[in-house]
Amino acid sequence: MLRNQSEASERSRQPMHGLGAPLVAALACLLGALYSAGAYISAANWLTSGVVLPDLTGSPHGQALLLPPSLQITAVAALAAAGIAAVAALVVARTVVGGWRRSDTIAELLTTYTDRDPPNRPIPTRDEEIRKIFWRAALIDRAPSVLTPLLTVLTLGAVAVTTLVVAARFSTAAATLAAAIAGATLLATLGAYIIVVLTALTSIAAFLALRSARTRRQVGILWDLLAFWPRAVHPLAPPCYAERTVPELITRIRTHTGDIPDKYDRGDYPVGALVLAAHSQGSVIATATLLQIAGNDSEKRVLLPRVALLTYGCVLRRLYSRYFPAYFGISTLTALAREIATAQPDTNRWSNLWRLSDQLGGPVTFDPDTLVAIQELRTSDCLLIDPQYQPAPGSRPYGHSGYTHDPTFQQQVGLLARASRRANGGLPASR
Repeated sequence: MLRNQSEASERSRQPMHGLGAPLVAALACLLGALYSAGAYISAANWLTSGVVLPDLTGSPHGQALLLPPSLQITAVAALAAAGIAAVAALVVARTVVGGWRRSDTIAELLTTYTDRDPPNRPIPTRDEEIRKIFWRAALIDRAPSVLTPLLTVLTLGAVAVTTLVVAARFSTAAATLAAAIAGATLLATLGAYIIVVLTALTSIAAFLALRSARTRRQVGILWDLLAFWPRAVHPLAPPCYAERTVPELITRIRTHTGDIPDKYDRGDYPVGALVLAAHSQGSVIATATLLQIAGNDSEKRVLLPRVALLTYGCVLRRLYSRYFPAYFGISTLTALAREIATAQPDTNRWSNLWRLSDQLGGPVTFDPDTLVAIQELRTSDCLLIDPQYQPAPGSRPYGHSGYTHDPTFQQQVGLLARASRRANGGLPASR
């Protein structure tokens, strides 16, 4: 296992390594509290004055809507959080705008890329376009540098506000400070506006998810990421789908490899070696399935030698290893690659297709900085050319989609199928 230098160096490059789950949970609690406060404020103000947006300074007594001090403090805190988020947005904008011009890494990748697809004649404008595409695709790798300090500050601020509200009941000094903050009615009004607007935007997003296919697809991506984990992680959501898909996939693998008979008794059902092809979140499900098989001695002995893995648009290293290292860390993926390799030595059993234009997927065995492969694990990353240096008119970069349209996809399926068939005494291969 590569638990030493490679994993230590990866931790140093990933500010959110191991902190993703608690920080995201803290953000979820903050958003839930703001949504509850927004629903309370807007509903109460609408019932009392017929207007959704509150005005805490409009009455002769200083308040048109009597809010509890805790909600007024929350509104002031929301205003401060909005200011912090605005500063973070400016930092992100400064990083994004023109960032591809300052990046030596993008220049090196462009050199590697053009070595694979050498142009007849270098075109400076095309170089600039490809730099932009690569830079935008790599932004997700820079997200922790912004998210970690932002979520940390917001979490500490929420803890401070909660502590102040609770301490105000027992301490005179805390009560005086809380009263001073709650008395800043203009700030509280601005903060209440932000809370109500955020509540409205969240409701609109939920409505659009039902009406718009594009919004529903984006929400579905987040849902796939969250609902993969056990019910304890999301107790208010539907049950974890991995608890059903992983056992079902193991049953399908056992059926395809001939470990159990086909219950429908179809004579033309392909039985033998298997190429398991998985895209994006499917690569996580396939990995979890193979880890489950590798943890069972009987299944590992029978199934693993007959299974080859093809991942494309794989999110294991760029997302799951970073945010959930206890389950999909470098050592876990390396151990799985070694299990697959030792099941049938001297054959390539895990191929991964990736693109520099992919916003989510990336390499598995390549180090992000040095592009050095772990050859002894018989696991290969195959870099696909996208976009083409001299594209056809009207063509657009595929990015995270369209992997099956690349001829390399069928070539890799054929290579894995032939290798698995030879390793298993000429058994037919299926996918």
